[in-house]
Amino acid sequence: MRDQVLAGLIVLVIYFASQSEFFLSLRNVANLFAQGAGIVIIAMGLVFVLLLGEIDLAAGTASGVCASIMALHLVRNGNMLGGMGSSTTFYVFCALLVVAAGLALYLRIWPGVVMSLVALGITLSGATANPWLEMLLALSVGTAIGCITGYLVAKIGMPSFVVTLALFITWQGVILKLIGQGGTLPISQDKVLNGVANSNLTVLGSWIFFVIIVGGYAAVALGQHFRRLNRGLVTQPTPLVLAKVLALAVLGAVGTYLMTINRGAGSLEIVGIPYVVPIVLGLMIIGGYTLNRTRYGRHIYAVGGNAE
Repeated sequence: MRDQVLAGLIVLVIYFASQSEFFLSLRNVANLFAQGAGIVIIAMGLVFVLLLGEIDLAAGTASGVCASIMALHLVRNGNMLGGMGSSTTFYVFCALLVVAAGLALYLRIWPGVVMSLVALGITLSGATANPWLEMLLALSVGTAIGCITGYLVAKIGMPSFVVTLALFITWQGVILKLIGQGGTLPISQDKVLNGVANSNLTVLGSWIFFVIIVGGYAAVALGQHFRRLNRGLVTQPTPLVLAKVLALAVLGAVGTYLMTINRGAGSLEIVGIPYVVPIVLGLMIIGGYTLNRTRYGRHIYAVGGNAE
């Protein structure tokens, strides 16, 4: 399956490159990284759901709710009561956060309890807008949504397809309620939030990131390989493992070099790897480690293979 997906991606790249001379330009490739980061992060989260044999059709609109709450808190400078348009909407939102915390407590999902209460605290406190606080609020609201969805599926026994299809429509309505029909909440003036999505590492930072990634992969891959050899376990041939490390080093060096070339227009200088690249890779490493190296991850594979 992985080879088929990779082959399909190569075909798409070849096709789009043949349709536009700008598709493989450095500027467009960097923009693809930035624009696709959100979808990639949602997809990585859905891997856990799909491994359980379930589905989440509402992941996209749920993330839209989180983004709307984040932008609303920023634009209204923490005044969520006035920003939500009506006191009823505000109190219903707070009540749902309390419900989410209670459900997480019942399910013994301690991070869900903490994050739901964090979202409630930020909402009620009227804390002054701060970009880092906004990102924490968005993550906390997303966690609360996950606790409610998980309870409906895991404890009530409702099919995940039905639940998330209904929530897909529900969250669309919530977004419209928060920002209005066709409305926008501009956050481009905030340098931190805008920078996380669109700015780049320095040239030196890009090469440091390259060394960390390649060095970390080499240490993990070779360490695991030689440990298995010493214990007499089945493993891949050593030349193949070395070839993989070398291939990653070469491709990473070429990619890093290309990203450090100025891709700006005119007097505008744009260099470096986009910030979203280390963010996405970091989340991928955490997710991979969780699935393959923790009891929780092995339980996910086990339940997905045989729920009974």
